[in-house]
Amino acid sequence: MLKIIGFFVIAACLLSSAAASAEENKDIGVIVIDEITKKECGACHLPFGPINLPARSWQKIMANLEKHFGENAGLDEPTRKHVEDYMVGKSMDSGLTNYGKITSKKLGDKTYIRISGTPSWARHHDERHVTPEEWKKVKSKSDCRACHRPGIGG
Repeated sequence: MLKIIGFFVIAACLLSSAAASAEENKDIGVIVIDEITKKECGACHLPFGPINLPARSWQKIMANLEKHFGENAGLDEPTRKHVEDYMVGKSMDSGLTNYGKITSKKLGDKTYIRISGTPSWARHHDERHVTPEEWKKVKSKSDCRACHRPGIGG
């Protein structure tokens, strides 16, 4: 009987450890998982997955939040630093995914501040993927919520 109980205790520990590791590995920048970043960025727009831009782009965006696409999105310094560290750490060129590595090479040295200006955005939103009828429902290229649900990459 003790052997059976011991087996289940060990199995439970292994499973919970594996689940914790899977949860840690899950955040590869496709969607924003960090709660502070999700709250601050999501207050005005869909929190964009950091994998959509290279680190230099996120650094440029975060350095100019007082003039963030016509809005003052300024944050206190500890929060701004937290968000920037998260976005840079999960960025396209962070090395977390093969997609990011390949896509960042295609960008070259250009520093994009609009995800919708990147070649990969254009490729994923061309006429093969988005119909003219679907575009009519969208207010602007930054209106991601028109088609994409929060928390879902794609």
